[in-house]
Amino acid sequence: MIISLLQVIWKIGLLSPSGLFRLIFTIYKEGINLMVLVRLAEKRFGNQIAIVTDTESITYNQLARNCEVASIYLKDNRHLSSGKKCSYFKQKSSSFCSFYFCCFPLRN
Repeated sequence: MIISLLQVIWKIGLLSPSGLFRLIFTIYKEGINLMVLVRLAEKRFGNQIAIVTDTESITYNQLARNCEVASIYLKDNRHLSSGKKCSYFKQKSSSFCSFYFCCFPLRN
């Protein structure tokens, strides 16, 4: 189990000094939540395809931007803050993924 975890960490580039720095910086900036994974994937994979649906495909950069916009929308327009629960239903869309990953990564 540990070996497979190390293999995954190696594949996404976190065992190098620069990868470790990216991880620490992202956790410091975002906190520990799913947005950390989105930010790390954005830095690692950039313009590669992240999500493909029936009607569109988006890159990791676009997913990170969409997550940031979704969290701003939830905080400012819907007055949701970290720790509050909400639900968002939309079938087979990248906006669902953005809302799922956003996890309120905003600064207070």
